[in-house]
Amino acid sequence: LRPTVYAMSARRVLEISFEIEASTDPQTHPSRVWARQRFLCELSNTNGELNESCDGRFLATGGSDPENAKSSALFTIDTADGTVKRICGMPPGTTLGISHVQWSITNPNWISFANAPIRLWVVDIREGIPRNVYRAEEGELVTHESWWVNDQILFCGGKSPTPAVLSHVKVLNPYSGEVRIAGAGAWCPEASPSEAARLNWWHAAGSADGRWIAADNWHGDIMLF
Repeated sequence: LRPTVYAMSARRVLEISFEIEASTDPQTHPSRVWARQRFLCELSNTNGELNESCDGRFLATGGSDPENAKSSALFTIDTADGTVKRICGMPPGTTLGISHVQWSITNPNWISFANAPIRLWVVDIREGIPRNVYRAEEGELVTHESWWVNDQILFCGGKSPTPAVLSHVKVLNPYSGEVRIAGAGAWCPEASPSEAARLNWWHAAGSADGRWIAADNWHGDIMLF
């Protein structure tokens, strides 16, 4: 929304905003940039990951739960005044680590994040109830989720015998739980891991108009679906 980045410095959450004065003749008069730093708050229990909501009102981060030392929690930070709010704690049986914290790109109330042994979780900050939106099968790869249009979530993964991993690009509807394959991976028992990696996907991101998904593989190739 603004030319702003957020960062952690030790336990301090900082906002760094930029002002750019573009030169009309950069060959003789370079453009100028000013960076201003603003202190938002101090966090002693965060994992250091910060993600901004699509309306710019909040940051989100994961960390240890002040209400349960054996659990993780999700927090928001008000970008106006630095107020920190605990949104939810994780249920028993999950790990201490929350990662891949991401706001929906269209819904300013929804946050997705990863945990274990079940990876994909979503919480509505108005309710504060974490929901597991996709339950993987035993041995199934589920990785690198990202939000797309219509509150859909992209992720990569699949299930196959080792050592060659099958990984499709999948689209999840978190309302209904429906999952479809948008970009198929491939598995062949004769393929070496390197050969199989050319036909299976690791990261995915969708276009803002909902028409395309781009995904990469371990060789650095990028495929459009």
